[in-house]
Order: sequence, then structure tokens, then C-alpha cells
Amino acid sequence: MKLLLVTHFYPPEIGAPQRRWEGFVGHWTRSGMDVTVVCPLPIIPMARAVLVP
Repeated sequence: MKLLLVTHFYPPEIGAPQRRWEGFVGHWTRSGMDVTVVCPLPIIPMARAVLVP
């Protein structure tokens, strides 16, 4: 089964929603689901330095 998760909260951002979604996705993939996550680029300073030239 395929699952598309569209969320504003996903790692590498830090917070409870991000950890919760990461846990759900891990559980779903271990259960045999094909999970695709769509989320915006992270806004943490380290990621911004790496992603933006």
C-alpha cells in the first residue's frame, strides 16, 4: 500500500510533531507500506547554510 504524507513538520526540524511523524513513518515502513513524505525545506540555520548557496 502506498501512503503520501503532506506535512509542515518533519525532521531535521526539531519538535514534538516532527518526532511523532518520524515515528509513524518508521512504523508504517516496517509494516510494509511505501511512504512518501512531502514537506517544506527546513528553516534551521545549519540546513539553510547547506541548502542555499
